[in-house]
Amino acid sequence: MAGETAGRKGGLFVASSAGAAQTEVGRIRNWSVDASEDLVEVTSNDSSGNREYIRGTRGYTATLESLWLSTGAQQEDLLKVFSSSGSRHISIKPGDSTTQGWAGTGFIRSYSVGGQHEDADVMNVEIQFSGAATYSTST
Repeated sequence: MAGETAGRKGGLFVASSAGAAQTEVGRIRNWSVDASEDLVEVTSNDSSGNREYIRGTRGYTATLESLWLSTGAQQEDLLKVFSSSGSRHISIKPGDSTTQGWAGTGFIRSYSVGGQHEDADVMNVEIQFSGAATYSTST
C-alpha cells in the first residue's frame, strides 16, 4: 500500500491571509475535515409520488484536539483569532505532507480547554470555513 498516511502526523497551519507565512498549531492529537451539502426538495404534483431534490449550498468545518500548552504561543494566537472575530487562512495537512491538504478562509467557531485527573489538559477547536475548503496537492 503506497498512499496511506499516519494520522498522528497531521498539522494545522494558520496565516493572516493566503500566501502569508503560516504558523503551525502544535501538539495536535485528533483532527477532521467535514464537508456537507444541503439538498433542496423540489417535489411537486408531477413527481410521480417520489421526492425530488436538487443540490443546495455546501459547508466545510474542521475540528481538532490538541494538547493544551499554557506557554504555547501558536495556541494563544489561535484563541486571539476567536476573540478578534477575524478570519484567517487555514490549512490542514494530513500525514507528513508539506503540500497536500485542505485550505481556505475560516473563523474559529468555538473552542474549549479542559482536562481530566488522569490525563493531559486538551484544547478542542471548531473551525467554520467561509467559502470552500479546497483540497489540493499544493496548499
